[in-house]
Amino acid sequence: MFRQLAIVVFLWGVAGCSAEGGLLEDVDGSMDTGSDTVSDVAADSDSDSDSDSDTGNDTDSDTSSDTGSDTGSDTGSDTGSDTGSDTGSNTGSDTGSDTGSDTGSDTGTGSDTGSDTGSDTGSDTGSDTGPAPYCGDGEKNGSEQCDDGNTLTESCTYGQKSCTVCNASCRSVAGATSYCGDGTKDAPEGCDDGNTTTENCAYGFTSCTVCSANCKSVAGAVSYCGDGVANTGKGEDCDDGNTNNTDACLSTCKSNPTYCEGGWRDSNTNLCWEDPPSSQVRTWGSAGIYCGNLTTGGYNWWMPTISELRSLVRRCSATMTGGSCGVTDDCASSACADASCRGTCSKYSNCYWDGNLAITSACDYYWSETANTTSTMMAWVVNFDTGNVETASKTMNSFYVRCVRSLP
Repeated sequence: MFRQLAIVVFLWGVAGCSAEGGLLEDVDGSMDTGSDTVSDVAADSDSDSDSDSDTGNDTDSDTSSDTGSDTGSDTGSDTGSDTGSDTGSNTGSDTGSDTGSDTGSDTGTGSDTGSDTGSDTGSDTGSDTGPAPYCGDGEKNGSEQCDDGNTLTESCTYGQKSCTVCNASCRSVAGATSYCGDGTKDAPEGCDDGNTTTENCAYGFTSCTVCSANCKSVAGAVSYCGDGVANTGKGEDCDDGNTNNTDACLSTCKSNPTYCEGGWRDSNTNLCWEDPPSSQVRTWGSAGIYCGNLTTGGYNWWMPTISELRSLVRRCSATMTGGSCGVTDDCASSACADASCRGTCSKYSNCYWDGNLAITSACDYYWSETANTTSTMMAWVVNFDTGNVETASKTMNSFYVRCVRSLP
């Protein structure tokens, strides 16, 4: 019995020496004869769980290096010094495993009471990076000249003749244009003939459709023979807007050579005579001024010569053109006037002129522009009441005048 008690005391002493002299450690750096199993798993924290009756100091040193995007491997070094008292039979092996996710746990089996002090030192280095910049992200980056948030090459707004746009590769380029007059029919246009002029219909067309200055289809202005406007550039002499061939302008828009506008045409001479003539009597000089200012029909008129005036005489053969009376443009002296120039024809119930002339005209003396070369103060006249060819004072006498013009 005494021997058994001595053995007990001896074992207790061995246990005490182990605690005081630090002879027992775990695999973590201790020599501990027991069934301590240490597992250290790190996740930036240490937790020690001892179920030993182990009084002492557990010192864990866990140094981790974590590089990356919050993901790394943690290699921990756990050094502990277990000092305490073990009660019981602690026989076994201390096995420690350190797996680094920065989480450590110590698990011991036995009656282990003590204090665990651990330090975990680590450095976390990492960078959070978003998507790389690119053409079309809406931000002008690097070598980009522009970035409008897409990879399309836009066109200029309709109506612009030039503009700068951002193309599919983020470069500033000239945009494609679209406007009235570019020769391409665009959405808002009815037509586009490549200009901003409203053309007319081709000559001769009575109607047509053209492209206007604002690219709309409209009726074109017409120009043709019969439209009432003389288009001399297209060969028209006249255009009275009708197809009547008995008036001044023929249906071919050529002047009617037989028409005497504002007068009467003598088919024998193709002269156009004022008809009716002015009802005012004038001196020779005033008569010449009157005819020179006459613009009837837009033509030039003049006071007739004696030969022209005699061409109007009818039914008096001596004084008609070619009659025995010798007074003409080429023979205007007093000597040219023989007896046949006067008194050959009796007074006539009507005038000695063509019956187609206006009956309202006075049958009386009419001036010629031909002066009497024997006496320049005198001029030759015709009396259509008697058919006579006579001479009269230019200043002392006042007679009628019938102006004349030529036809085409």
